Amino acid sequence: MSLKRALTKTAVREKGGARASARLDFQKDWALWEMFRRHYNKEEYLFFFDFHDDVVIADSEDSPTRLEFFQVKTDAKKQWTLAALLRVKALSKKKKNKQSILGKLFSNKIKFPTHITSLNLVSNQAFDITLKSTDKKSTDFNRICLKDTSQDAQDKVDAALKKEHKLSSNPSAHHLMHLYVTDLSLNDSSTHAKGKIGEILEREHPGKKFPIGVIYKTIFDEVRIKSNSDKDASSFSELLLLKSLGKRFIEKVLQRSGVGTDYEKLWLTVLQTLSNENYTAMEIATLSKAWRTYEIHKMDPTNDVIKQLTEIISKYIDQIEAKHSKGESSTLREILKNGIETVRETITKLPYGNDLISAALLMRIYE
Repeated sequence: MSLKRALTKTAVREKGGARASARLDFQKDWALWEMFRRHYNKEEYLFFFDFHDDVVIADSEDSPTRLEFFQVKTDAKKQWTLAALLRVKALSKKKKNKQSILGKLFSNKIKFPTHITSLNLVSNQAFDITLKSTDKKSTDFNRICLKDTSQDAQDKVDAALKKEHKLSSNPSAHHLMHLYVTDLSLNDSSTHAKGKIGEILEREHPGKKFPIGVIYKTIFDEVRIKSNSDKDASSFSELLLLKSLGKRFIEKVLQRSGVGTDYEKLWLTVLQTLSNENYTAMEIATLSKAWRTYEIHKMDPTNDVIKQLTEIISKYIDQIEAKHSKGESSTLREILKNGIETVRETITKLPYGNDLISAALLMRIYE
């Protein structure tokens, strides 16, 4: 069975996580940060939220073949012991099925036996488990693979999972199961996540300013929507709409926020063109101010009016470029004048002046 079909047809054991996800901001913040990290590592990815597990990551938006499963667990005081990870209990008051933490994680291997890359437990607390190498403690590491734990620990995991899932033989999944310690703050995960996003953007685009809060909120709100959705999908395309976010979404958010575009350098190109087109100093000063204003508004992906304006202008400029390719020509003043008229005809109550529309047209032309 293809992975697309398996994801659509395999029953989800429970949907309580989705309904309770409003209380799990830490989980969302970790997922948001992990998505951002993979994006700037140039990885292919597709995230599913509260679908079979807290977070599931596929290796492609279009043709996924492999899956990574993640449970995100927090604790304000205690480190995790092997006994705690294998303790069978109801994982919430509303859930009657009794499972251990590792047992629930391993259930994904049963459901998707040929598509698993890894089974992962992420926590803000360290894991206190005996390792094969006795010269170091497990609590010194932020990542542990169960194959690197002691033979006694592996035997206990095998026995517990075999009993819990009524298996005929040992699961032998040590090489798939990983324990991660995240440094994301439990008490203020949103601020910490914003800080991590800012660090990556500064590293990749030094010296630029970004609307970190807007970028964070746009992505976080989408993660929340996907997490809270408990509607059953009848197809893979519907599943994508209901429960997932991928690389193209992040690229769109970053693009609309101005990440990767040097607007200062772009304005210098526009400035030279305006001078060549005999724009007056006063006209250029007015357009320069409008350019800065539009740049700020354009960085806000939640501004629906600017989004509509940008889409209209993009279609208009596409038409102009198509005419130019056929030999038709227009002056810059004509393009801006006709563009303003097109926008005004489409958006009758636009709360912006013609100078900002002109700036938006210039930005689209020279981007």
